[in-house]
Amino acid sequence: MNTIKLSESVYRDKVMGCWLGKNAGGSLGAPHEKMWGNEKTFDVSFYTKMEEGGLPNDDLEIQLIWLIMLEEKGLEVTCKDFAEYWMNHIGYCPDEYGCHKTNLRKGLAPPISGKHNNPFKDCMGCPIRSEIWACIAPGLPHVAVDYAWHDAVCDHAGGESVYGELFNASLESAAFVISDRDSLLDIGLSVIPEECKTAQTIRLAREEHAAGKSWLEARNAVYEFAKHPFAQHSPINLGFQTIGWLYGENFGDSLCKAMNCGYDTDCTAATLGSILGIIHGAKALPEKWIKPLGNKIVLTPPPGIIHVQVPEDVDELTDRTIAITRQLLAKHHDKVQLVNDLNCKAGAWGNVARNSLSTIQNSLVDMNIINEILSRPQDNIVHILTHLDVTIAYNEEPVISVLEPVKVIITVKNTSPETLKISAKISLPDGFSVSCVSRCDILNHKQEIVANENISFEVEFSCTDKTKMQISNRAFLLLDVEERSAIKAVPIVMLGARRWLISKVFEGQRLEDTDTIPENISKDFQGDDWEILDLKDDELKVEHFFNNKPGVIYLRYHAYNPEEKLTRIGVPNNHRMKIWINGKEENQTQTIVPCRPAVVGDVDPEIEWKEHRWELVNAVDVTLPKGWNIFVIKLERGEKPVQAFFTTAYDFSCFHSLVKLNGVVFPWEK
Repeated sequence: MNTIKLSESVYRDKVMGCWLGKNAGGSLGAPHEKMWGNEKTFDVSFYTKMEEGGLPNDDLEIQLIWLIMLEEKGLEVTCKDFAEYWMNHIGYCPDEYGCHKTNLRKGLAPPISGKHNNPFKDCMGCPIRSEIWACIAPGLPHVAVDYAWHDAVCDHAGGESVYGELFNASLESAAFVISDRDSLLDIGLSVIPEECKTAQTIRLAREEHAAGKSWLEARNAVYEFAKHPFAQHSPINLGFQTIGWLYGENFGDSLCKAMNCGYDTDCTAATLGSILGIIHGAKALPEKWIKPLGNKIVLTPPPGIIHVQVPEDVDELTDRTIAITRQLLAKHHDKVQLVNDLNCKAGAWGNVARNSLSTIQNSLVDMNIINEILSRPQDNIVHILTHLDVTIAYNEEPVISVLEPVKVIITVKNTSPETLKISAKISLPDGFSVSCVSRCDILNHKQEIVANENISFEVEFSCTDKTKMQISNRAFLLLDVEERSAIKAVPIVMLGARRWLISKVFEGQRLEDTDTIPENISKDFQGDDWEILDLKDDELKVEHFFNNKPGVIYLRYHAYNPEEKLTRIGVPNNHRMKIWINGKEENQTQTIVPCRPAVVGDVDPEIEWKEHRWELVNAVDVTLPKGWNIFVIKLERGEKPVQAFFTTAYDFSCFHSLVKLNGVVFPWEK
């Protein structure tokens, strides 16, 4: 395909349209967002709440941070850069944001930070922040998708949400040169796996539309196919976003139809607003929807976006976005160019006007690059060093226990143009050992690695002294390259499994039956009838103990707290529980709700929908003293399999997980 020439003035109008459309949709949907999904729909036809600049929304705010990251770091950003800006400039911690930031604080790097212990990796946190990649890479969907992948895996690795962001980024990038809706949907679907739930849900929405079904019939079909207890579940929301686009008669009607489908109402409307803003440009957006917003950018109050100066208005955001675009297009000058209107005589889109739509569609997306992106492992950590790339691949979870070692495959790739002689050794934390599983010659003597080739070897780490186990245990791979400058050590992080004690199952008992545990359990009380249960994450995996029968089981957790702290302790579960903290009964389930393991605590979905407020369930706020704390949980299983988690949070302005609460060894093991 010939070089695409984009009119500078039209391109700028489309970038501004993207940000204005984003703000319009987010402001429309924000007042109606819920934590829980529901079969109910809305009937909204305009903003129900408004303030100057629109309503603040993380959908836009995080992208302001990515813009600043590109300005400060340059175009060649990595997952490591994303992690740095997450920790330095993004304060809020709901759901997947909090899960991956907790992992980062423990030393895990992306994409493992987005995959481990993250029940929300299928949620909407990353599909909502795709626009920045489209705007800086107009007409270059594969470039936008590459950026989107690095963004998405930081907090959603292994989840459907990654595909949601790739889908959005690709079609939004293409929308700068194509306005045909079906062609754009085809492009979006071409960059994600055909069998993924996201693709299936989007195709279902299109099939319902093609069959002549009403928007409500299409909505209900998508709901039945992809419904989920979490309102933020990504596949169903991508389906609702598509319904708004397919059935909307104009800008406002499209946003309202997407939002009226329910679930993550601000996200679906905001993304669709961006898409339509790119296609039509800011000047064509209806004054009715844009004028109430004004030009100002409104932010969530601290601790939302922190320690940084973001653009003050949409004009500044647009200009700074375009400045990055100019840098990127300088690298892709043969594919896309920004030209002044005098040099764009073939129409606003230059050479695009001389090509058939199908030719453009097939030429825009470099499927070789897309296939490489989709083939990238989402459970490997890649360290990019001088001369070398080092990949750390955990055999399973990055968690070690006294009873269970961790296997790690290490790959060292020579990225220099010459053959290198390399040797390696592993530095261990106290109380740990390492043994070779396979191909460990590089640990014994120098190995030659030719340019662009690699060596892989597998080792196994074990804890030989349980008194040395820490929350985060760090070994280091030390590499020595002959006749080259020193290379930094590569960390290999192993989280300590949390040690629980579990009772036998009391078959047929219910939560209200007489408690069958000692009233006062001291920190040194072991008990003969308790079994050790090492858990790798927050989930209390006890279903297999029940043998598919109702009953209750007790779990006990001894954890050392380094400083007194007001803490929210949660036991989100799908049945009922009771919890004692330091010998005092603190909380029990009053209302059975679906299990949603957020550190902010469960909320009652009926009260949320009917009374529009949060009623906290399965969580309690207590002050944990410094020293050893003892948690005893009585967990009930009904007729259905039990699911439960144990969560902690402090600093109720943003709900950080209490990562320093140390329960990786028992008090009597110290």
